[in-house]
Amino acid sequence: MGPIMRSREDDLGVWQCVRRFKHVSLIAMTAAFSASLDGYQINLNGGIVSNKGFIRQMASPGTSIIKGKYISAWGGIQSAGQTIGQIMLQYATERFGRKAALYIIWVDLVISVFIETFATRWDLLR
Repeated sequence: MGPIMRSREDDLGVWQCVRRFKHVSLIAMTAAFSASLDGYQINLNGGIVSNKGFIRQMASPGTSIIKGKYISAWGGIQSAGQTIGQIMLQYATERFGRKAALYIIWVDLVISVFIETFATRWDLLR
C-alpha cells in the first residue's frame, strides 16, 4: 500500500474550517436551515393542533376548538403548495440554475415559517 496523501486542511478544527471556508460554510448552514424549516412545516398540521396554547390562540372567537374544516384546509393548501412548488421550481432551475433555485426555495421557506410563527389568527395560516 502506498503513502497516504494528506493536506493541511485535514488538521483544521471545526471552527478553523468555518473561518477558512466562509462561503461554503454559509451555504451548508443555509441548506441545513432549509431542511429544518421544511420539517417544521410538514409537521405543523399534525403536531401543533394538539398544543393547548395553539388551540387557545387559533380557535374561533367564543370557542375552545379549531374547526376541523380549517385544519383540513391547512393540510390541503400545504399539499397544493408543495405540488405547485415542485412543478414550478424546475422552470426556475432550468432558467436560472440550481443555485438560484435553492435560494428561491430557501426564501420561500423562511417567509412561510415567519408567517406561521407570528400568525395570531387561524385565517393567517391559509
